[in-house]
Amino acid sequence: VSSETREVKVRCVKCKKPDIKLKNLKKIDCRAIVVGKVTCDGVPQANVPVTLTGSPILKFKPPVPVTNEKGEFSSVVKVKSGTEFQSAFYKAEAMVDGKTVSDIDQVIAGCDKCEKPKLTLEVPCEVIPCKGTKLTGQLTCDGTPIRHAAITIAIIDSSP
Repeated sequence: VSSETREVKVRCVKCKKPDIKLKNLKKIDCRAIVVGKVTCDGVPQANVPVTLTGSPILKFKPPVPVTNEKGEFSSVVKVKSGTEFQSAFYKAEAMVDGKTVSDIDQVIAGCDKCEKPKLTLEVPCEVIPCKGTKLTGQLTCDGTPIRHAAITIAIIDSSP
């Protein structure tokens, strides 16, 4: 068996314009999904790890998503319950053909929702007279006391 030797020229096309683009979020209210795309000369890049970082109040899961065949990546970003809304930023960074590309987005983020609200009332043992009595207690959100919250108590007629 013999084979013919052929000369083949291989031309390696380098990426001239690597890019990463984040789809800008307007607001992160406790939870959102960060989405973006990695391209090289406009062609989507698959299997590229993208590192997500940002303000300390933002937690990414996963923090290093990998692009799919369309060059797209996504990650859930969460803000801890009880965090006041504030300006925050996040950054996506990737290596494409040996070149680092990044994109940054500025956003308003916070989470004033309460996962486990609890109202504890200290109810007097005696019957409450018609003129009323003072009720005391505490409102907490996920174990943290909430001060100066307006609480409405509805009186339901208990007569037979």
